[in-house]
Amino acid sequence: MFFVKYFNKIVPERKQIMKDKNIVKVGAHIFSGVACATILFLAQCQINANVVNSPASLKDVSVLELPAAASQIVAQAPQEKRAEVASDTIRMAARFVNSGALPYVASSICKTSPDVAPVVLNESINAKPDEILPLTKASLAAAPSKVEELVRVAVKARPEYFSVIARLADKEVPNKTIEILNGVKAGLPQLNIHIDKAVSTVTSNSVPIVMEYVEKSVIAEAKTQAIENRRIQVLNALENQNNASTIVSSTSIQKTATANQKAKNAIAAAEKLVSSGSSSAEGVKNSLGGPTIIPITLPSPPVNNITPENTDPIQPGAGRNYSSP
Repeated sequence: MFFVKYFNKIVPERKQIMKDKNIVKVGAHIFSGVACATILFLAQCQINANVVNSPASLKDVSVLELPAAASQIVAQAPQEKRAEVASDTIRMAARFVNSGALPYVASSICKTSPDVAPVVLNESINAKPDEILPLTKASLAAAPSKVEELVRVAVKARPEYFSVIARLADKEVPNKTIEILNGVKAGLPQLNIHIDKAVSTVTSNSVPIVMEYVEKSVIAEAKTQAIENRRIQVLNALENQNNASTIVSSTSIQKTATANQKAKNAIAAAEKLVSSGSSSAEGVKNSLGGPTIIPITLPSPPVNNITPENTDPIQPGAGRNYSSP
């Protein structure tokens, strides 16, 4: 009975002691957690303080915090330097983000500082040209008031995407047809005539219908231009060929005239030598490569009367046959 009473008295006291120890342990854990959180918070505040003043400090920021840190840098920059700081921030962020993450950084900056949205989009496209569509989409969604400037920047950077960019802008910023078309015209002035003609021709001036008309018009013009270029190439080739033939003919004529003149001079010189009665031992050689001409020397004294004494007898058949050719 004594032990039962003692046990009943001791057990509650022991339980209370254990409970107090557990409370102390829990309090210690809570205190440790709060201390760690405070230290991390202060460290992060220190990092953010450094980031605000230097885009280069983005290397100390985690990828998840990069969009917020980048927007903070640009937002706190002086107004006159905000565009420059935005460019530097995008270039620095592009070095650390993975593929597909830069649109989040651009969107964050454009949302907090829409006045530099065109600069941000242009710098982002330069850094990641293959991501032009997600970059444009993110910038348009974050800064819809800058739709005309953003379309202009995107179309100028990648003219082959002009129709896709216009349709994308129409989805992200609806009811801004005039601004979107003006942005396309500003980014690609050679389309002005096609867009103006489309606006005055189609029944509905919606962006998709206008772009469809412009696409067909541009394709038709490209085909016509290709045919014209081919025609000009063929004409140039024929003209060059005729010029070459004319040059060859002129050269041949000149060579022939020179050879004829030399032949005439040589014949005149040979005739002059023959007519002069020259009787050298070698004779007169034709300058054209002909046979040697031997002048005939008359007997001295000349024979005036032919008699048997001054002639030699010729046997029949031994003389010259004057009937032969």
